[in-house]
Amino acid sequence: MKKLSKVFALLLILALILSACSGTSSTSQSGSGDAAPSADSAAEGPQEDLEDREAQSYTLRIANVVQEANPMNMACVSFIEKIESGSNGRIKIENYPARQLGDDSELFAQVQQGSLDMALVSASPIGATNDLAAALQIPYLFTSWDQYEAILSNEVTDNLLAGLEVNNVKALGVWNAGNRYFAHPTKEVRVPNDIKGLKIRVSQTPLGMDIFNAMGASATPLNYGEIYTGLQNKVLDMIEMDISAILMEKHYEVVKYLVYSPHYTWPGIFVINKDLFDSFSPEDQALIAKAAKETITDNVNYIREIEAQCEKELIAEGVTIGEPLSAEELALWKERTADVAENWSNKDPRIKAFVDYALSLQ
Repeated sequence: MKKLSKVFALLLILALILSACSGTSSTSQSGSGDAAPSADSAAEGPQEDLEDREAQSYTLRIANVVQEANPMNMACVSFIEKIESGSNGRIKIENYPARQLGDDSELFAQVQQGSLDMALVSASPIGATNDLAAALQIPYLFTSWDQYEAILSNEVTDNLLAGLEVNNVKALGVWNAGNRYFAHPTKEVRVPNDIKGLKIRVSQTPLGMDIFNAMGASATPLNYGEIYTGLQNKVLDMIEMDISAILMEKHYEVVKYLVYSPHYTWPGIFVINKDLFDSFSPEDQALIAKAAKETITDNVNYIREIEAQCEKELIAEGVTIGEPLSAEELALWKERTADVAENWSNKDPRIKAFVDYALSLQ
């Protein structure tokens, strides 16, 4: 009996020890809702939240008015590739070209209101609400694409773009559609007398009206998407347009004579809703700004290629492309618009600085 009692006592002690061990193991694995977090876990929690915020994934929308192969839309494509690559696919961008979401003025209003994230909007309609955008099209500033790139990379352009924040947009870059051509149904346009009294399409902007009225034409505001029918219905007598748009919008069906004219290029301003941009992390803001700047060079390189290709295709369609304007012919156009250039240069010190710098590089 004594031996049995000792055995039972040993078994009881062993059971108590096992029970205690089991309770300790359970607590260490599952933890307690009331237990205070360890120093390590307290440090990890906020850091993980911060990393989640910085690594947020989202899908944005960008829109423009031109056809898919136009230099402006191809700039949007290049920008999208840079953003998606730079974010490792975390930021995705849906592209809506060819006026799917509206014309230039409508796109700009949508970005201002925040119903559209970003857009590439022609400088002219933005210039109707903010004079600073019009600086990009003051006549006869640009003489080459190299000069153009040098101007865009300078702080004088940054100052212009910063001035658009009053419109609740962040303007981060200027991407271009290309050089402009006078396009007429029946003749080459070479001197101002060739367009005297003719209805020429202009974007709905005061600067455009001033330029072509000074040249002697009858400036006729019309939305981009209405140009073809405007030519068909004789609302317009002629247009001035980048050569890629003449091809891609099929304007060549109603205008048969082209002459390159360097009165200005056709810049678009890449804008993003300012409140949206301000909500991004500093890292994402820097990524977007850097991609927008780098896209400028991609855009210019594409323009060089596409304009030569478009010229060949237009000739094959029966279009006559005249010789470049002579120095004497060009001087006549510059003389007609000299007062316009001076008046617009003096509207704002930032415009004046932009113009002076551009002229210094001619």
